[in-house]
Amino acid sequence: MTAPTRTLQRGLQVLEALAGEADDDGLSVSEIAAIVDLDKATANRLVRTLCQSGYAYQDPKTRQYKLTGKLLALGSSHRENLDLPGRAAPFLARLRGETEETVHLGVRELDRVVYIAKLDSQLPVQIASAIGQTMPMHTTALGKAILSAMPDDQRDALLEQLDLTPRTENSLRSVADLRADIERSRRRGYSVDDRENEDSITCVGAPIVNGLGEVLGAISVSGPTFRMKDQIEAIGEKCAKAAADIGATL
Repeated sequence: MTAPTRTLQRGLQVLEALAGEADDDGLSVSEIAAIVDLDKATANRLVRTLCQSGYAYQDPKTRQYKLTGKLLALGSSHRENLDLPGRAAPFLARLRGETEETVHLGVRELDRVVYIAKLDSQLPVQIASAIGQTMPMHTTALGKAILSAMPDDQRDALLEQLDLTPRTENSLRSVADLRADIERSRRRGYSVDDRENEDSITCVGAPIVNGLGEVLGAISVSGPTFRMKDQIEAIGEKCAKAAADIGATL
């Protein structure tokens, strides 16, 4: 097992001290150092790093340190992810009713997408997938939808890490092709996986973005290509509408 980073451990201890020990007046560097059992110079350096990162600030009157609301924002985002299937459920049901095809809800997990909810089509020839299953981002409508809504710098960094091993003859094989596809997805509001992940299966996806502009996941409609090919645009618009409605509840 890799040894833990000592500086990070100490920084988290300072963060916990500010969260757990500070009253309305905050904590001084000396108090932080005593709580975390650090010398004053190290405590000062760590708390200033937290300030530079937006997690803490120094009261200009008292010179004491306090936490900002950034941790609350992170906690709120985490709660949204935990509650996403419940919030999305009525919109997923509506989308399945409108399209009669299989509907998925997925979130990013490192460089892949994981299904966290699924509603099966009632039509003949169904999609073989399961909640908890992970799929490559670059071959799936869910993944490409998430990529299309990510901040440019985060997306660019992730694209350089993706393993673009093709899954079918239609899979995109280069970062340049994937960038172009993502840009098309962004312009029209939905992404398309046309037999890129599985032969004879076509999927359409749209990103879920909350009120803070954060992409929390994506939804998709999947079906056999022979049923999907002539209604991709119509389904894409319905998918984008459902994703926007989910985002509006967050």
